Amino acid sequence: MKKHILNFGLILLITFLIGELAARFFLAFVANDTQFTKYASYQQLQSKHTRQRLTPSRYLSYTTTPNYSYILNKHNSLGFRGEEIEFPKPKNVYRIVCLGGSTTYSEGVNVNDLHSRLF
Repeated sequence: MKKHILNFGLILLITFLIGELAARFFLAFVANDTQFTKYASYQQLQSKHTRQRLTPSRYLSYTTTPNYSYILNKHNSLGFRGEEIEFPKPKNVYRIVCLGGSTTYSEGVNVNDLHSRLF
């Protein structure tokens, strides 16, 4: 009985090891950027993308990085998502600021599909 349990444990360990190696191979050599972003660990993402979308801030714990661009996330020169903001404000143009967290930022959503662009 002990031999069967030991064999089962060994087979299970080998199966997990093969799965881990296959996943690492997939991420390193097969996955496109979208798949890599979806399945990679935080450490793998940091090592692949040296320029982060968030920057440490003196007044806040962090803020968005100006001129950042990766897949669907694009920041303008002020660090806001979207196109450059025209200064001074043109007549008959209303500007609405949306404040919030990750749901307002909507990572992975096209800039034109953000709820803040619906206004």
